[in-house]
Amino acid sequence: AVACGGNIVYYADEDDLSRGEGLFDSLGPAMERILNEQMTHASSLIVVSADPASTKNQLEAAASLVLGNLVSSKQVSTLEDVFSTVEYVSSPEEAMALVAASEE
Repeated sequence: AVACGGNIVYYADEDDLSRGEGLFDSLGPAMERILNEQMTHASSLIVVSADPASTKNQLEAAASLVLGNLVSSKQVSTLEDVFSTVEYVSSPEEAMALVAASEE
């Protein structure tokens, strides 16, 4: 997360989404790092999945259970408390276009 300036492209696994588990195994530590390095003002999360609307609902529901347990001096309860921008897209090309636009 630090090497990318706090910008993360996250490929949501459909099985994990349906079960609501395993989603934050790697994303959780990255979010802690963003919070503790005080990069929330410039960070973004781009989530890629086949069904962005459904993924948004499932990921945000799962996040509400995890975010309160992050090790950080800042209290967080939504993904928007960690990232300045959260986008849900359906293809890697869309994700990379958003990354490119954020670098301009």
